Amino acid sequence: MKSLSKFTLAGRLSLLAPLVVVGAIEASAADITRRPVAQTHRPSEDASAKPLPLPLPPLALALPTLQGAIADAAAPIGRPGQVPGRAPGLVPGRAGDPADAGVEALRLPTTRMSIPDASAPQDFGTGLMPFTTSRVRTGASNSTAQVQFPFSAAGRLFFRVGASSAWCSGAMVGKGVVLTAAHCVASFGTRTLYSSFEFVPAFDNGKAPFGRWKAERVYLLTSYFDGSDACAAAGVVCQNDVALLVVVPQRNKLPGTTTGWFGYGYDGFGYGTGASQIDQLGYPATLDGGNLMQRNASMGVVRANLAGNQLIGSLMTGGSSGGPWVVNLGVAPVLNGTSVGFEAGRNVVVGVTSWGYVDTTVKVQGASPFTSGNIKFLMDAACRDYPTRC
Repeated sequence: MKSLSKFTLAGRLSLLAPLVVVGAIEASAADITRRPVAQTHRPSEDASAKPLPLPLPPLALALPTLQGAIADAAAPIGRPGQVPGRAPGLVPGRAGDPADAGVEALRLPTTRMSIPDASAPQDFGTGLMPFTTSRVRTGASNSTAQVQFPFSAAGRLFFRVGASSAWCSGAMVGKGVVLTAAHCVASFGTRTLYSSFEFVPAFDNGKAPFGRWKAERVYLLTSYFDGSDACAAAGVVCQNDVALLVVVPQRNKLPGTTTGWFGYGYDGFGYGTGASQIDQLGYPATLDGGNLMQRNASMGVVRANLAGNQLIGSLMTGGSSGGPWVVNLGVAPVLNGTSVGFEAGRNVVVGVTSWGYVDTTVKVQGASPFTSGNIKFLMDAACRDYPTRC
């Protein structure tokens, strides 16, 4: 497949109209698709699971440049989901209690096959967006970073696409609520939902240190489900590639009680200067076979002409879809003689991995903007239906 060759295409696309945000107050229940989950997946099938490929925009879509992206982000139209008179929103997360006895560690099959990926990687590519990608755990067998908060709240999502097993990435955003990409739960515009979703927090080379959790209900915007979502490239670079799954309790316990969960920000949170420092977590197939959690650090910027999507430089590929894009990742230090900056909320997700470029030299990924009309709207609906899972 041919790919975009030079940055000269960047000026050939006209700007989209400003992002329209449907607020939770104005929106109706019809804007959300709630579906129960059919369960047929078995843990023994994990080893044969394949990564869900990253959605790839068509060749006519412009390549990014760091300079151009920053210039776009500095303009008001570039802020993700910015609404006049509406401040960025933040719902904080919470660390779990490692002493909680509600979860049981399991041993799971590892992926045995080498899997090619159409959106292959690399430390910067022709997109000129620098990044650093590395394992969350070290090579030592006794490495524990991946089972400590905040990393413990991210994980691998298994599911079925027809008769085949697949995986994406995801993150806890409540005691029993998992965040991922809409394309990891449904095929865009086809009203077809995948099945048998099971989330494994902190999946680590075949181990499930916090167990595996079946989903009983999926939430995504109807605009993505029926194909009416605003997209810069049909079904790929969209405004609402966001979904939630509510998991089933085990022995009256929920995973987030132990793993903790991320907060989420929307309507421009984290982009107060027009750009943001993003840490991306996920399980890309081309890195360690998708068996180890990867962390990617890059500057995040927003392109108005790409449906308001956020962009980062990244080495991640298929299988990383749905993984969280986090601002202020990690445990806060104790301050002495200084103070925190603005928008300093810790471990706040502002997007999930949505797509990558066909050209393997670009090494840039995108994420739908988090707005009060998608992430907050979906969380409000899920928490009304399942208040004890939030």
